[in-house]
Amino acid sequence: MAKLRILLLTLLSFIFILALTGCRCNPSGHKWYVERFEISTIYANGVEEVEVHDGIPDIDDPFGGMERGVVDIQFFKDGKVTFKPGTGEVLAGTYTLKHNGLADTDFTVMLNNGESFSGTSAESLYDIYLAFSFRGMSYAFAEAYRNAGEIFQEYMSYMPDHIRRHIDSEYLKRATISYNNGTYSLAEKSGDTVLLDDSTIVKCVRLDDEDNMIMLDSIEEGRCFSRIKKNRNGKGSVLIYYIESYPEEPPKPTEPQPLKLHECERQLAGLKAEDITEIKFTKEFTNLPQGYTRHHQYITDATEIKSVLDLLNNVELTEASGRFEATEKVTKLTLHIYTG
Repeated sequence: MAKLRILLLTLLSFIFILALTGCRCNPSGHKWYVERFEISTIYANGVEEVEVHDGIPDIDDPFGGMERGVVDIQFFKDGKVTFKPGTGEVLAGTYTLKHNGLADTDFTVMLNNGESFSGTSAESLYDIYLAFSFRGMSYAFAEAYRNAGEIFQEYMSYMPDHIRRHIDSEYLKRATISYNNGTYSLAEKSGDTVLLDDSTIVKCVRLDDEDNMIMLDSIEEGRCFSRIKKNRNGKGSVLIYYIESYPEEPPKPTEPQPLKLHECERQLAGLKAEDITEIKFTKEFTNLPQGYTRHHQYITDATEIKSVLDLLNNVELTEASGRFEATEKVTKLTLHIYTG
């Protein structure tokens, strides 16, 4: 009985390890979406680079590297395959499989144009993946819940709003592009300046008033929004967004002039508790060591706001007859009342 238990435990451990590490996988049993791939691109300033893309569109990579075409592969049960490498091509062919025991599955694709490539697919407890190289570029796919083209279009439908919401943030800064002595340069409002020469890769995207996004093949002078960073190869990278209609700068918020209590009696009397979103209550002490002088409290509860407002409106003020010098330890109370 003890030997049987040991055998069963060993078998269960083996099955568990297989589930964690990987199992054979027939690619035709799944839909696939590209997680990561390499592609050679000629950028807006004429620089050609091989860049690695994550496949999911974002501000740093507005088309997820698929501005020329969606990366997609589909295996069919009848042994046929279609592959879109992200270059705008649609390639077709056939495939064969070789299962490596229970570990994983190798596949070989023969395309109708005479090209071929091989890769591996596998299933584990946590994921299902497929990977291969084609024309010297690497591709990695994960299981998809529907057609890759539909998933890509879903991501792209969010992008215009996503871009507009990040205007004037750390991701998209106001900038101006100028052309002098045969070279474009970009000057951000913050003061950073970049030459858009062959030491930098430059992507230019136009977002029009109808929320259409277009990858441009040349740089244009004028106002824009920019994202300066380094790409994965360590080379300088500038992403330029030309956004229509160009959003005007938001007005800088200004703090109101501070008033003493007797100067704002009318304003307080006209306020209703429901009009107030927050009260910032600051208690400040004079003639105390640094670090012990100021304490803040934020009041947002409607009942507490009403209580504070009632207290303020019922303070009895008496005019001082002489000058007051704060020579002793004195408490000063300041309230910021935010009404939106």
